[in-house]
Amino acid sequence: MPAAQVSVVVICFNAADTIRRTLQAARKLSDNILVVDSGSTDDSLSIIQEEGAQLIAMEWQGFGANKNRGNQEATHDWILSIDADEVLSEALVNEILSLDLSDAHVAFRIKRLNYLNNQPIYHGGWKNDWTTRLFNRTVVQWDEVPVHENLQLSPAVKIRKLHSGWLHHYTSPNIDVYNQKLEQYATLVAEKYFIKGKKGSSYKTYLSPVYSFFKSYILYAGWLDKKAGWQIALAHARYTFKKYKKLALLRRK
Repeated sequence: MPAAQVSVVVICFNAADTIRRTLQAARKLSDNILVVDSGSTDDSLSIIQEEGAQLIAMEWQGFGANKNRGNQEATHDWILSIDADEVLSEALVNEILSLDLSDAHVAFRIKRLNYLNNQPIYHGGWKNDWTTRLFNRTVVQWDEVPVHENLQLSPAVKIRKLHSGWLHHYTSPNIDVYNQKLEQYATLVAEKYFIKGKKGSSYKTYLSPVYSFFKSYILYAGWLDKKAGWQIALAHARYTFKKYKKLALLRRK
């Protein structure tokens, strides 16, 4: 039986390739699924309707803001927050169903398995990817920074890990699409750093990308993922360079 005290909130934009699997897996956990869509132009909206999820259509205001809107309209205080390219494994669903959710001052971290072109990535910068996604909205909410949003957790909130199954994250169908995503993130992160008054030195601009590649491909054994490991390490090195370069341009302006 679904865990009636948990609502699943999904943010979506043009995710027709993945969102059906996302919603079908979420339905095994909850009878209250909300999709916050920010203007999809593909088949996402029709799939959402077919799968019986509640649609919340709103303009893109940022990851945190859109997620908080879904949390506000959910039926239950306990929220599982996922993206439209993330799929709950059967084992993860079963563990969440077995949880004691009587304490609102607990939030749960979930282990995520990332995929590039449907290949699971076990090493490099994508390994050991733990993310806090299950929480009580009366105590926890998302901050509303432009990118890389975080949950606002008071010292009273205890973090626990779930150890069964995965949150399967179908990150990108190929490296070109992933690089396009990182290009957008580089712009948003540069703007975030600029607002915070962070300075992008020449040292960081040119040495941080080198260290990023070395850490992902060598220290974290990205080479074990073969071609995909090389591509991901290179993509993140390029992203690191671009975010600091964009920050420097903002500071000059």
